[in-house]
Amino acid sequence: MDLVSPADVAALQRLVDAGTLTDKLARQVLEGMVAGEGSPEQIGFQHGYLLAPEIEDAFQAIQLRDVHDTKRDWQFFRQAARTMELARLPSVLTFSWTSDVPLPRTRAFAISARST
Repeated sequence: MDLVSPADVAALQRLVDAGTLTDKLARQVLEGMVAGEGSPEQIGFQHGYLLAPEIEDAFQAIQLRDVHDTKRDWQFFRQAARTMELARLPSVLTFSWTSDVPLPRTRAFAISARST
């Protein structure tokens, strides 16, 4: 019996190739795979799920600091980020801002390809 299946190694390599995982994170995921914690996707979900409260706390702390220090409301930063990101996207992509969609303790945006 293999410690880690070839399919899981290939899945881990795809995540590294796509830039989803750094080499350091890939090593941590590989250690988890050897320890029997599951596939790369399962381990990533577990770690993200466990870190969600800390990520949310950090986000709220940054939001509070930025609003306080600059005397600008949070909407200003959201609009500035959206404008800067839109300028970086190729014209073949459409941008859909979904940060107000209720997700489990996260905010997200989606980018989808548009046929030309």
